[in-house]
Amino acid sequence: MMRSWLNIGWCLSLILLTACVEEYELPVTAKGEGLLVVDGSLYVEAGTAEVKLTRSQRLESKGAAKGEVGATVWIEHGTNNKISLVERAPGLYKAAGLNVVYGTEYRLRIKTKAGLEYMSTQMAATPTPPIDAITWGVEGDLVNIRVSTHDPTSKTRYYRWEFEETFAYAAPYVTANILGADGKMRLRTPDDSVYQLCYRYNPSSAILVGASSKLAEDVVNNFRLTSINGNSEKLALRYSMLVRQYAISQAEFDFWQILRKNTEEVGSLFDSQPSQVRGNITNRNAPADPVLGFFSVKSMVTKRFFLDKTQLQPYAFKFTPDCFFQEIPLIDGALDQNFINDFIALRYVQVDRRDPIDNLPSEGIAWMVRYGCVDCRDAGGTGKKPSFW
Repeated sequence: MMRSWLNIGWCLSLILLTACVEEYELPVTAKGEGLLVVDGSLYVEAGTAEVKLTRSQRLESKGAAKGEVGATVWIEHGTNNKISLVERAPGLYKAAGLNVVYGTEYRLRIKTKAGLEYMSTQMAATPTPPIDAITWGVEGDLVNIRVSTHDPTSKTRYYRWEFEETFAYAAPYVTANILGADGKMRLRTPDDSVYQLCYRYNPSSAILVGASSKLAEDVVNNFRLTSINGNSEKLALRYSMLVRQYAISQAEFDFWQILRKNTEEVGSLFDSQPSQVRGNITNRNAPADPVLGFFSVKSMVTKRFFLDKTQLQPYAFKFTPDCFFQEIPLIDGALDQNFINDFIALRYVQVDRRDPIDNLPSEGIAWMVRYGCVDCRDAGGTGKKPSFW
């Protein structure tokens, strides 16, 4: 019989921050997979709701989990008040234009296509205190970014953070010539769309939760959000971070703490889990069966942070792009056929380092460099400057 581990019961003492562990034996028919995974949120300020439904997979499974399609998803509150969510993508259910009220208790309800029913505990939101500061500091080769906050009413105590990074980066070389589809070099014209400066966005993937429950005052000082290598391309020009802060319940804090320990070993909530994590959702048809995930009612505050390369100059960090020149033979103005597979397939372009630019040689040597070294979009960014920049 296959064994897994189920972290059950939230340990009463958060002072030790340790989880009680009890061995849980999955039924043979379950085979450690197929459990419903729920990631559900009702956002107070935005007036929106979003619920993602998937199924758990075996540890050895590869790729993202498939969405649970065709379910009926709704949120209920008060007496006979119902908010219906619409499936906008496979397994992704949404609603907008909602009037979400602080202190009101909301409950998530799910009925799958197969007829199984799931229900969360009732959840309510309290206002999230503002972010006091986002700061940075250098330790060795790392630049640490930290957040501080406090609640003078001492009603929060448990916090969660998410962030989105944006950074500017550049292609280190400007190309004078470009490789055509026919394999021949030609002078680049203004119509050739090549960008040297780009901006890239990265959402956070780490689980970030903190608590002030052990302190006399509701204060969180210098909680580390992320560490970035000082020589990283992220910090080569200008870096920005949008931080989202949520006030959460103790039950949700416990859930994310246990999940964090699991995902440090495996991946994300929607990857295979080395242990099953109970949240606040139960299977009404079989209450003993585990359901993975959590439904929360979220109050959110945000703050944006910038870090410019000039601020890091005293630390002599330097980003070194992975760009090198390769000499490629030209025959009759085109690449030597012996290099077609190696270089045209990799989208190399010619960078002419002569000044002034003369006519292209019909034979001889072309200086080639990786495409991403002359067009920053090749690394996944956009040439459009963000409005907040």
